[in-house]
Amino acid sequence: MKENTFYFQVNYINFMIDKLQLIHLFSFLIILVLFIILEYFFPLRKKQWSLQKRWIQNFSLSLINTVVIRLLFFVTPVSIWFFVAEQGIWLFNVLEINYIWEIILSILIFDFLIYLQHILAHKVQWFWTIHKVHHSDETLDVTTAIRFHTLEIIISIFIKIFFVFIFWFNPISILVFEIILVSSALFNHANLKLPFLLDSILSYLFVTPNFHQVHHSTIRKQTDSNYGFFLSIWDRLFRTYTFHEIKVKKIWLKNVKEDLKFKDIILLNIYK
Repeated sequence: MKENTFYFQVNYINFMIDKLQLIHLFSFLIILVLFIILEYFFPLRKKQWSLQKRWIQNFSLSLINTVVIRLLFFVTPVSIWFFVAEQGIWLFNVLEINYIWEIILSILIFDFLIYLQHILAHKVQWFWTIHKVHHSDETLDVTTAIRFHTLEIIISIFIKIFFVFIFWFNPISILVFEIILVSSALFNHANLKLPFLLDSILSYLFVTPNFHQVHHSTIRKQTDSNYGFFLSIWDRLFRTYTFHEIKVKKIWLKNVKEDLKFKDIILLNIYK
């Protein structure tokens, strides 16, 4: 009877995963198109770059990363959960937490872990070598959110897998957070100017485009701050926050090749 209940739960979760993956895909596409339109009408920075060159590079990276993720599906956090679940126990079941609170707590934990991972990506030299691909974009717009080297995507997947083993999150929580993470990344990288009052209010809790642009400054002290992706509270709590209501003079990295080719990005040959 217990075994039948387990397989019923697995089938139900599989069904929910399929639905959430569709929501994940469509939310990504809808939000991407929405912010591209909003960027055109309400830009935070004036256009001073080659849109075609950047978009070809950024979307090409995203396509490669999508293929790699599909090939690695058997070792995603969700698939690892099934192995853990066969043991018949996971953290929030032990604590007997309400399902809604389980999702909320999972999102908070995951977001904090992404914050810590982001700090490591700046502080550990070999990790920074990979992460600098994201910062090598000559400006910020919604496509910068998908500009990550494939190695960083793989590292991120395995870090999440490790913490699924530690915390035994359920797969619904994982996928809900993935949807939130992708949506917030598109939002906070967008070249979008929010009304001052709205930005001031939102940025106390969430990462806004104005909040995140500081992180992409050419000034290293500013780059090494404002690490949050979804919630801004971690930067404020752990004193990695830089006052964001300032005008960032230049977005980019110092000493980056002016005419970056796609092969340079893949081979991590970023600097002059």
